[in-house]
Amino acid sequence: MLLPAAVRPYAADVDGTASRVRCAIVLNGSKELHIQLCGRLKRGLFGRNQLLADGDVLCVALHQPDDDVPLFYSRCDGYANVLDGKQPPAPIPLHPAICPKCRNAAFQLRLTFEYPEAEELAAFANPSDAFTWVWVTMRCTRCHAVFRGNFTAD
Repeated sequence: MLLPAAVRPYAADVDGTASRVRCAIVLNGSKELHIQLCGRLKRGLFGRNQLLADGDVLCVALHQPDDDVPLFYSRCDGYANVLDGKQPPAPIPLHPAICPKCRNAAFQLRLTFEYPEAEELAAFANPSDAFTWVWVTMRCTRCHAVFRGNFTAD
């Protein structure tokens, strides 16, 4: 199954179809993760909480003691960026994701990637990085508030 190279080492519970793949993110066997963002979590009315980009930039990174590992970065990941051959730009400032409801800093993270048809992907050296959409779901481990964001990458 297709999964972006940055996500593959942390992916668990992978399922999907030829065009859409879902996975949970796990670090050292734990789904309780500390996430770094260039973006923000917004509480919504009636439980429609959102993960929003910071302007036109979204970066979701897995925080590790020695370094942050970007799982999705809108400036260099996805179909359009692979097509253009974009290289990672200069690092951007990231901040810890904090639940706006309970102020907890631990989340469960699920990612879903949508891909174009197989014939179109065949033209790419790394077709798993050429996704056209990404859905990010973050669930607070304390209050269970869910924050969702979906972003086009084409």
